[in-house]
Amino acid sequence: MKHRHRFVTLGTACALAVLASNAVARGIWVSNNSDSGPGSFREAITAANGDTSVNWITFARGLGSIGLQSTVTFDGTQALRIDGHEATLTAAGSEAFDLFAATGGGWLEISRLILVGSHANGIVVSIPAEAGGEVRVDLWEVILTGNSLFGLLIDDSLGSPAGVLLNAQRCVVTANGTGAIDNDGLRVNERGPGNISASFKQCLFEANGADGVELDEGDSGDVLVQVLHSDFIENGFLDIEDLEDGIDVDEAGDGDIVALMVDCRLDGNGDEATDLNEDGTGSLFALFSQVTANDNVDKGLTAEETGDGNIQAVCSQIIAIGNKKEGVKLDESDGGDLEVELHNAYLENNTDDGMQVEEIGPGDVAVRIVNSTILKSKKYGLNLTQGDEGTGLLRLQHVSFAENISGPCKVKGAEVIETGLPK
Repeated sequence: MKHRHRFVTLGTACALAVLASNAVARGIWVSNNSDSGPGSFREAITAANGDTSVNWITFARGLGSIGLQSTVTFDGTQALRIDGHEATLTAAGSEAFDLFAATGGGWLEISRLILVGSHANGIVVSIPAEAGGEVRVDLWEVILTGNSLFGLLIDDSLGSPAGVLLNAQRCVVTANGTGAIDNDGLRVNERGPGNISASFKQCLFEANGADGVELDEGDSGDVLVQVLHSDFIENGFLDIEDLEDGIDVDEAGDGDIVALMVDCRLDGNGDEATDLNEDGTGSLFALFSQVTANDNVDKGLTAEETGDGNIQAVCSQIIAIGNKKEGVKLDESDGGDLEVELHNAYLENNTDDGMQVEEIGPGDVAVRIVNSTILKSKKYGLNLTQGDEGTGLLRLQHVSFAENISGPCKVKGAEVIETGLPK
């Protein structure tokens, strides 16, 4: 099966072009901070629910906080753009309800809106069972903070044929998921055959009770994730029995994971910095560049493939310091090959191995490490295993190993063809 891999960026300009081309499109202004009634946000959404020509809702400037008495729900099927102009949606009182929900399956764009203090979820996008194509959600300068459950939940638990297309740019997602376990800052659940395509640019995910971001593809689609200039800091500490990650990407069916992370910081998370898991028939492709993964309670950068598929990973200019297990860990545990390149990396003071690479099932493993430093690991600097049918190859070029307690390298089942190991 061929998969078309593509990444997306925020579609604000495209949205404006689509709306401009619609001769009957019209908008509604939110002119006050009342919970309901003329000029309120609730009234504007009610109008959009009843009139598919309503394609945009704009808040007047300076409205401040809007205390909601119950969920505002958009159930229309049309594309809708909401520009909050820095208005704040919050829960009035102690009742538990989502601040905003979208259930129609149309393209949703939200910009410059703050959603804070729900005793349930900030935003919930529920995908209808009959949805097809792609359900698209664009967020620009949205703040989701202090919501007891998810900051944002995109939910395809009904298993529609649709894929999910998510773009988030300059968003802040903090201190969500503190009211119950396993509620992330941002979660996408995809249970049908569609793909998850997610792009995060200049975003912050910090102090969320579970994962900063979790992308969960439970069927036969791919997960395509691009993360640029974004930080994942101190997420995942609510449940001390099951600590969570900075970013968690799961693909359980016949599909691939394609992950690109550039100029990101993933520090101090409760479990792993990254947790990429491809569990079915599919491969995992990852590129990490200019990424730090420091002081995480478990591992730093991790990727695992447990079905019939390959791992191809490139790690360039990464730093992994002070993680409580491995700094970098890559595992392929079924039929498939594992290819890893590490360039210009610095791994220091990780409590297990500095870097661990394992090919447990039938398949080849090839590792190339260039211009890198691995030191002060509590076990080996590099632990490489080719444990079943297949060949193993390790190339070391200008690599410095120092003060690794168990030794510089442990290599099983692989030929070292060039080495810079100390005597």
